[in-house]
Amino acid sequence: MSHDETSTTKLAQRYPKGTVLTGRVRHLESFGAFLTLEDGTAGIIRNRDLSWEKELEHPKGLLNVGQIVKILVLGVDSHRQPPRLELSLRQAERDPWQNIEQRYQVGQVVRCQVVRLLHTGAFVELEPAVDGFVPLHEVSQFPPDDIDEAIWIGDTIEAVITRLDHEERQIRLSPRQRLANFELEREQAIRRAYLKGREGGVTSLGDVLSNEERQALHDFFKGRWPGVNSSEEITQAAWSTLAARLPRVLLVDDDSSFRLSLQRLLTRLGHQVEVCDSPEKAAALNGSQSFDLVLMDHSFRHAQQDGLAAARRLLAARPGLPVIIITGINWLERHRDLAEEARAAGARSLLVKPMELGPLHRALEAIVAGREDWSAARMVSRPEKVIGGPNHLSGLTLAQADLARVLQEELTRLQKATGADACVLFHRSALRQQALSQQVRVFAHAGAPLVGYDDSKYELQASPVSQVIESGIHIYEPDTTRNHQWFQHLKILSFTSCLGVPVQGFGPREYALFLFHRHKGHFTPDHLERAQVAGQLIASLIARKEAERVIQQVQPYVFAGQVGSHLVHELNNRLSSILNDTKTLALDHHSLEHDCVKAIAPKQRHETQALISEMQTCIRNLQESGRAMRKITQLYLGLVGAERRAAVDLNDLIPRVVNVLAPIAEEDRVKVLTDLEKDLPATLATGVRLEQAFVNIALNAIQQLHLSKGGGELIIQTRFAQQNSQLPLQVRFTDTGPGIHGQDLDRVFELGFSRRPDGTGLGLFIARSLVEAMGGRISIERSVMMIGTTFLIELPLVVPCVEGASI
Repeated sequence: MSHDETSTTKLAQRYPKGTVLTGRVRHLESFGAFLTLEDGTAGIIRNRDLSWEKELEHPKGLLNVGQIVKILVLGVDSHRQPPRLELSLRQAERDPWQNIEQRYQVGQVVRCQVVRLLHTGAFVELEPAVDGFVPLHEVSQFPPDDIDEAIWIGDTIEAVITRLDHEERQIRLSPRQRLANFELEREQAIRRAYLKGREGGVTSLGDVLSNEERQALHDFFKGRWPGVNSSEEITQAAWSTLAARLPRVLLVDDDSSFRLSLQRLLTRLGHQVEVCDSPEKAAALNGSQSFDLVLMDHSFRHAQQDGLAAARRLLAARPGLPVIIITGINWLERHRDLAEEARAAGARSLLVKPMELGPLHRALEAIVAGREDWSAARMVSRPEKVIGGPNHLSGLTLAQADLARVLQEELTRLQKATGADACVLFHRSALRQQALSQQVRVFAHAGAPLVGYDDSKYELQASPVSQVIESGIHIYEPDTTRNHQWFQHLKILSFTSCLGVPVQGFGPREYALFLFHRHKGHFTPDHLERAQVAGQLIASLIARKEAERVIQQVQPYVFAGQVGSHLVHELNNRLSSILNDTKTLALDHHSLEHDCVKAIAPKQRHETQALISEMQTCIRNLQESGRAMRKITQLYLGLVGAERRAAVDLNDLIPRVVNVLAPIAEEDRVKVLTDLEKDLPATLATGVRLEQAFVNIALNAIQQLHLSKGGGELIIQTRFAQQNSQLPLQVRFTDTGPGIHGQDLDRVFELGFSRRPDGTGLGLFIARSLVEAMGGRISIERSVMMIGTTFLIELPLVVPCVEGASI
């Protein structure tokens, strides 16, 4: 045995592996710390063995030269001469893998954070110094090609432990198995939570119209609906030929009101009408019966195929069968090529709800003549979208006090940097066309109090402030006593030296920044330059707040653009039903009026009674449609109505939000549930604004669910948290969506940030602004990738004032 081997063996025998000792830190290097034991034996602690928390870049963050520490022997470095000990600081303190089986078991679901990505998978941290590995094929139910398509560093995930090896210190996990179990667990949780009748759901109504859609409805009631000639009357005699040539009609539509009203009208016109509410039922009926015409809705809420696919299926079974596709204006606007797609599917015509008899008559005449008719689709106008509100928007959504507070912080920093007694930001009214309205007032200030300033008097427009704003000049006056007359109207405090700079924003100048000091010659040219820089910063702050104000003011229009097309589909169905039943009533009335014998002859009495019964059915349907449209109007007025701060019952507000988004949720296959705590106290808020904030959060969740998973669930929950004395009212929006990447959690409420390719980056920003303006707070309480996200809104409580009580 060589001398080197002898030295290594003796050192290993003296300090066996696992021995715990003490040593003194001799010096530090970038890769580790060198120690000396009591007997002079040398050793090294490499960076990886310093801490369980993370591998340090340099030991100086943890150790100091001369420090005595407890260490554990890992072995002997035989490659060094003389040999030295390999030591561990972290294992001498504790071993996080000790008793690991008591904390984790195979099959257990754990929540962990992604800390490192590889091509083959991802490392996650279960606890400090305990990492696990997620193989790429176990990341999700449909494994991605690249790991970062599904998860990023910093993301929170839930996974099932599939392997635990204490000796090898290896844990393997599977989010895929967690997702498979999640669906079952979610259904069970929902059944438990809503067993007592607390389940809510989406309805078939929305309540917001965009500007052009409101105008279109106005035009309709004025008889100017595009493509409809209100003076056109189709008599029953003119229809008899069509009814004889096309006697048997199959009507396929999932809206019961439209379906039944059109069935009554066509039956009254002489057709034999069978109805059903899905393409699957239509295929079954077409297989068992023979039809001369099929009227097929384009979109079905709960069917696996749309009307075009259903038409192709029917025509494959019966080539030459005349098929007319029926759609709403919203679908025609969103799908520019819908008419061509319908033609390619084999349809003969495309009709648009609300549907008058004129377009239907023309389409049937064309079919009888062996032609196609696409005139109704071409005649529907496509007005330009209105994306903004009025040019002048009165009122602030974010209070001016909020902007003043932000500016005061900047003025305080400027005051400290320049040593000024006071820094004042002045504002002049923008109504320059009226000279008497050019009022200059103090907007924000920091420093000495403005003892000589009276906010009710507007003498400052005659001071240098007005000239700085108007002309954009800069004032640098070391001694104001030399020009006392010029400064005599600037009586806001006692000063002898002064600086003034314009604050130039993106529009006309309305602000000026002034610095004051009681001593002559206090300010220097450097101070003037500092004031100019501060003025530019203040201008950007004002511009940002103004942008936020305008964005919030147009929020109803933004929302209307998002949900209006879905709502108009519902309105079209109601309007079509009203039109159909009105026409049926007119025909029945005409029949009774011109055939008095039928009304009194005993043999014809049963026909008359049947006719009257049919008229009563039409009247009931008209009343139902009227109530539905009135509900839409009430919801709409509630959403964009007057802004008044008052006590708001969240349990009354949330069902309106569900109704607002019902058409979108239903179309995107998202089930909206509510879990509302009974006897919830009220909050003090502007109900319209709070409702808009809730709509934005819920809409964001619905869109993410549709985009990532093609549907899912959203639960809106209210709770009263007594332990939170400041903001005890809680509203949670919990979805089963894709989750939010950890790196994006702090950005989702920023203006312009969106996780969708077609997103505007406005919804959550507006929601945050609206909630904060009412004294509340919004945050992301939880977000687990592929499992879902919970948004939490916390609001203040309305406390009734008791007479005679002291506060």
